[in-house]
Amino acid sequence: MFIGGSGGELGELIQLILARLKPGGRLVMNFVTLENLATATAALKASGAAWDVVQLQASRSQPILDMHRMAAQNPVWIVTASKD
Repeated sequence: MFIGGSGGELGELIQLILARLKPGGRLVMNFVTLENLATATAALKASGAAWDVVQLQASRSQPILDMHRMAAQNPVWIVTASKD
């Protein structure tokens, strides 16, 4: 299962998915806000699911004079959880 948005019901959505997830199933979530990351990790901890977080930071080239520089983009957190 994949969550990329929750409409403000993230904790409840995670609980619902974990309840329906088959053993060996995986849940993957992408977040750009600290609040959603905190909500997700709290819900996963409360559920007893095994989980991991990866933060990705990307940069995009931007011209400056006759050269290019790398401009940082917002970080993205990828949270994965599994049901044993």
